[in-house]
Amino acid sequence: AYYASSGGVIVYIIEADIADLTLLDGIGYARAEDIIRYRQVHGNFRQPEDIMDVPGIGEAIYSRIRNKLKL
Repeated sequence: AYYASSGGVIVYIIEADIADLTLLDGIGYARAEDIIRYRQVHGNFRQPEDIMDVPGIGEAIYSRIRNKLKL
């Protein structure tokens, strides 16, 4: 659930698996698991900035990855 573009990697956060999510700057294995768990409990993200609802992902991480997120 990602593709490489001339601007780098784009990750589709509503379908990305752990391997895809860890391609994002600041997202390691444990945080990727948290994202997937959040999706399972709360449903799909409605907009990319909703990823900040996942514990441990704040504005600092979001600002580094926001241009690489797609739904």
